[in-house]
Amino acid sequence: MLFLDEVNRKSLTEIEYSAFVVCLDSASPATDEEFGKMILCGDPHNRWFDKVVQVVVFANGRAGVQGEHTPLDASPVSEMVDRVLVPLNKESLSQFNLKTKPGLPEPQKLQWKLSEKILKIMKTSMEEYGKLADNVDLQVLHFKGYGSKWLKEQKISPDSFFQMILQLAYYRIHKKPPPTYETAMTRQFHHGRTETCRSCSQESFEFIKSVDNNDLSAQDKINLLKKAIESHKKFMIDAINGKGCDRHLLGLRIFAMEELKEGKRSKMPDIFLDPAYSASNSWKLSTSTIPTISYTPGFTAVVEDGYGICYNPRENEVRMAINSWKSAKTTSSKRLKEEIEKAFIDVQNLFKVAPQSKL
Repeated sequence: MLFLDEVNRKSLTEIEYSAFVVCLDSASPATDEEFGKMILCGDPHNRWFDKVVQVVVFANGRAGVQGEHTPLDASPVSEMVDRVLVPLNKESLSQFNLKTKPGLPEPQKLQWKLSEKILKIMKTSMEEYGKLADNVDLQVLHFKGYGSKWLKEQKISPDSFFQMILQLAYYRIHKKPPPTYETAMTRQFHHGRTETCRSCSQESFEFIKSVDNNDLSAQDKINLLKKAIESHKKFMIDAINGKGCDRHLLGLRIFAMEELKEGKRSKMPDIFLDPAYSASNSWKLSTSTIPTISYTPGFTAVVEDGYGICYNPRENEVRMAINSWKSAKTTSSKRLKEEIEKAFIDVQNLFKVAPQSKL
């Protein structure tokens, strides 16, 4: 094993105790999609995915951050990146002291002792990683029609509005409402992490069905949007305040699985065997909003036939990373991107037809 050799132990300790990892890549990604995919699942020879923060710098000067989600959520990492990059965006680099700190030790190459067994495992892992990375279907959307500023002028909650846009775009492709996960932060509690906000509701379903219904007026559709947004806001507030159900049920399910493994029960509780429970936890849309100043965040889909969507609302635009799996026959990141952009425009047009409608 790697940790049984003192040389390997020392190298691993250096990595584990470092604040972050810097990955210097020889690639020069040109498009946002190329860049995003190389950050998300780039050269595995030049990554250490167990680190919370990996700063990846490419040969053409573009740079990004790859984060490990297990020990913490995206908000602290996003805040850190903004605190570093915002001053650089506002001021010239010439104003910063870029001289090497006196006494800084020279970089040293870490040494490893690798057995045939380890090399074989590495080879297999590389092959599996390559298949997984090739399967990622990433699209980046920069919608510049409007952003949070216009939505607030209409007295609309931007986040709730974006959730309705995502559901409308999905519905237009798949003709059914998607079980939707949205991250709700519970950091007001000691050791709090997240809860699930279930954005798909009866109210959201009524709205997304209405948009292409020519028998309804623009005012009718806006009224349904209003109901859907109010419903979503309540779901989110409840989740933030610890009144969600998903983390509680997850704990009970894991506890039941452990008892089943230990022979303390003969089968799982009926609720966890119910098809409705399984279907409601198959997140066709796994979503999160990260309002950062500096970059476009993103993550992969959590089910094979679903999408992973992270969006960054700004005053006059929305930046969004849309991920799915190429192996899925029913999903397409490119098509969903097109439908999201269309949904943004179509819903705004409702307000142009009925401009007196304010939420």
